[in-house]
Amino acid sequence: MLCNCCGEQRERLHVKESVLMKGNKLTLCSDCLSGKHEPRYMVILVGLSDGLDAVAPYIRNHRHHGDPIKAKEIIK
Repeated sequence: MLCNCCGEQRERLHVKESVLMKGNKLTLCSDCLSGKHEPRYMVILVGLSDGLDAVAPYIRNHRHHGDPIKAKEIIK
């Protein structure tokens, strides 16, 4: 199975509710779970809908996988 956050294939995944989007269940590997990561696309979507302040800790601390999130991806 694949981790929803890092996309790596792992033998064991943990089901966790997203902190950013309540009600969405994520399957995360141990590394992403302990690092309190959220999927990159979720950080961007919540930033677009709720504003930069809602996702600032995720962007500042790079608590997502992939390229750094740029302001032009969040600010309309």
